[in-house]
Amino acid sequence: MAMAKSEVTAWCRELAEHVNSDPILLSAFIKAYDSSRAAVINRKPAFTLAKRMKQAIKDKDCYQTDVARAARTTPTAVNFWLTGASLTMEAGTAIRVAKFLNVDIEWLILGVERGDL
Repeated sequence: MAMAKSEVTAWCRELAEHVNSDPILLSAFIKAYDSSRAAVINRKPAFTLAKRMKQAIKDKDCYQTDVARAARTTPTAVNFWLTGASLTMEAGTAIRVAKFLNVDIEWLILGVERGDL
């Protein structure tokens, strides 16, 4: 069962009291916070679905209409993916697109390689 907002707030306050009263715990918390913050700040710009699709289409040397035909969708839908107007696609469509473009479905949808999962 999910905690109510007031319970979460009380839990966070209690945790903060424990962290602030223990110098070792406070130091560890600050280090963890700083390293996670640095990781977010230094993260490379997202390689979006649109960018991945454009790259795959370029690599296959085909047209948007070819992708639409293979995916059993409209050229407008493909255009929406390529411009970023649509950030997702249905599972069956994604499978057909990945198969046609000869790319892993994980890479197409999530931007990760199979070994990174």
